Amino acid sequence: MKERILNYRPAVLAGLACAIGILIAAASVKSFIWIALIVLLALGCVACIIFKKYKVFLVLIFAFAAFSSFIIAWSKAEVAELDVKDKYINARVCSVERERSGATVYILEDVSYDVTPLAHKTLLICPDGASFKVGDSIAVYGKIASIRADVFDSYGANLLGRDIRYQAESEFTVSSKKDKLKLFERIKAHIYSDFDKHLLFDTQGIAASLLFGERALLSISEAEGFKISGLSHIFAVSGLHVAFFAALLFFLFKKLSLSPKLTFICTLLILLFYGALAGFVPSVNRAIIMTMVALGSSLVYKRIDPLSALCAAGVLILLFKPFNLFDISFLLSFSAVAGIVLFYSQLRKTLLNTGKLGNFTSSSFALSLSANSLLLPVIVNVFNVFALYFCLANLIVLPLVSLAFLLLIIAIAVTAIAPFMGVLYKLASFPLFALRGLSAFFAHLPFAQLAVGNMGIITLFYFAVMLLNSKFFMLSKEKKLRYSVVLIFICIILVTIL
Repeated sequence: MKERILNYRPAVLAGLACAIGILIAAASVKSFIWIALIVLLALGCVACIIFKKYKVFLVLIFAFAAFSSFIIAWSKAEVAELDVKDKYINARVCSVERERSGATVYILEDVSYDVTPLAHKTLLICPDGASFKVGDSIAVYGKIASIRADVFDSYGANLLGRDIRYQAESEFTVSSKKDKLKLFERIKAHIYSDFDKHLLFDTQGIAASLLFGERALLSISEAEGFKISGLSHIFAVSGLHVAFFAALLFFLFKKLSLSPKLTFICTLLILLFYGALAGFVPSVNRAIIMTMVALGSSLVYKRIDPLSALCAAGVLILLFKPFNLFDISFLLSFSAVAGIVLFYSQLRKTLLNTGKLGNFTSSSFALSLSANSLLLPVIVNVFNVFALYFCLANLIVLPLVSLAFLLLIIAIAVTAIAPFMGVLYKLASFPLFALRGLSAFFAHLPFAQLAVGNMGIITLFYFAVMLLNSKFFMLSKEKKLRYSVVLIFICIILVTIL
């Protein structure tokens, strides 16, 4: 009997429908047009049921759901305009982060100015150089203003998705005292304490960034080195990290002879725990959902198409967090994984057929090239830079990332039971030290980072040509080449005219 394979097409349709529904909602939310649009979508769903157009119904129902989700999220995120100065601001620090400029900023919760409470979080800038830690209850004197909501700006979308609606700037600190840490904050503080005690070569910041995406703990020189070398993506807690973690759990549960269902439940709970420690950022949400969809379907269908898992993860995230569609973390994560899903196997096979590269080298090159194939235009359009040596850097660094992550996870798990085994952290120090050295090496090479302009309309044609040549388009090589040439020709004409 032929083995069943989960059909990815419904998930792809649902994912595209969600994206389109959110884009339409974002474009119309500031006018009353959205009311007419939501009525039209609802009527379209009813008409599809009546006329039994179930494929069209699938598209419309997910577009309707995503559209509605965005409108609801927007209504909750809207705040009255605020811009006040010379105020005493009281709050609790819930996160310490670093902006693209390198400046350290603080995310505040339970915020109030004078006696007026605020319902949303606040981003605090401290020009006076004040330093706070997570859990501190602070009082500062300065100004606070509402942030203009703009989902079409990736940074603004990130703030919206995290419920950060105000920005404050302090003139001086009135008071700062340690408050009681929450459960996951206490766990992370204990882990960071072990890092400080046992890790060598001042690699604590790299370890924290690798495990939990805490880039604020990197030194400015380290952060700049990883950015210029094209390696900063290793700190975006995502599928790379979750895959390592899931593989380790699978190995452990297999040794314990757990049933597939119990393995699924235990893996889900542990990954959710890890996601909570990492702050449930879009990239880790995608990775956890994709992993669990793959595991769940393997219990029923034995196999799954990875594109189906990716699209299912996208649907779930966008329905509950519609602002994520415009978040750079979401875009980078999904672009990289989509590139791997679409092109990895083809590239690996091509490289192996040359006979000049071994299995490991071919796989590593294929992984790096496929991940960056759809990631490139996103990075160019958002950051306007291109890391010239990214492929070679990733080829060398990714095995070290796997080793460092694995050793850190093992050290944390073992020392939680046997604290005297802190020596395990010292083993992780060596690949972490190597990561820092390699990033600095590539960052100092000539032309390591090139400034480039926005791709504009070329982006659409780039994606169209890349997707056309993926394995999921069932066309002959001749037709793919022919259509690709036509698209490139049209693109050249439009760029010349415009």
